[in-house]
Amino acid sequence: MTGVALQILGFDKNSTDPQQLKQAEQKLVDLKPNILLFNSDDPETSIITGEAWPVSFTTAMPLLRIGGPQRRYICPTEGCGLWFDNLVIPKGAPHADAAMAFLNFVLDAKESI
Repeated sequence: MTGVALQILGFDKNSTDPQQLKQAEQKLVDLKPNILLFNSDDPETSIITGEAWPVSFTTAMPLLRIGGPQRRYICPTEGCGLWFDNLVIPKGAPHADAAMAFLNFVLDAKESI
């Protein structure tokens, strides 16, 4: 959420400038009355029920289709974040075979939610 606040204020979302971070902290404090919940464990429930509109959960955006066309993903003029979750096996990993088995399990479509 700090990155979102930094962007709202016109700063780089990755800023480490102490003054900018302090301003972002205050912005989040100012916005707090408008926040229903922080829920990174189960954002899907509040999306599907329409209880809340998520911020930053682009991976959950396909769930918006469940609620109909009135729900959509919006990227504000300040910009949107982009990230990738990556799985790797380091060169020389002592248990590369176990790591490969884990990656195969995680990437198996039958195990996907």
